[in-house]
Amino acid sequence: MSTLLTLLKLLPLEMAELSDGDYIDPRQPVGRGEKVLGTLSDDEKKMYTLRVRTISTLKHLEADFDLTNGTNERFRVKTEIQRLVSRVEILDKLFWDMVNNDHNTWSVNIGVRKGFVIVEMNPSTGLGLLGRFVFGCDEGEEE
Repeated sequence: MSTLLTLLKLLPLEMAELSDGDYIDPRQPVGRGEKVLGTLSDDEKKMYTLRVRTISTLKHLEADFDLTNGTNERFRVKTEIQRLVSRVEILDKLFWDMVNNDHNTWSVNIGVRKGFVIVEMNPSTGLGLLGRFVFGCDEGEEE
């Protein structure tokens, strides 16, 4: 079964297991010049949390890869890294589509800040797609 189909089947179950105390709040506060547009819904907070958890797991696995011994074990870890990369890409797309649909923010450059606040960012402050890839989705949290 493809990663997408598996994820789409498991995602509602994973989201249902999360409660308020499990949410991972963004670390970055609202910045100067950013306009507050609203806050994430509970489902968006859950999706955000699943994204951050997956990114964290991926970063740890990538850091440990060089310490992995044996051809079979290295192949297993590399396969898991590839699976997690695909999962992060899917979760990222689903999350931003949810936020843009729910808050009608398709035409603005948005980010998520501390307290799950959705902000319109100044175009010069956004990291963009490359910045998100380099810094990870938990740094800056912009679309």
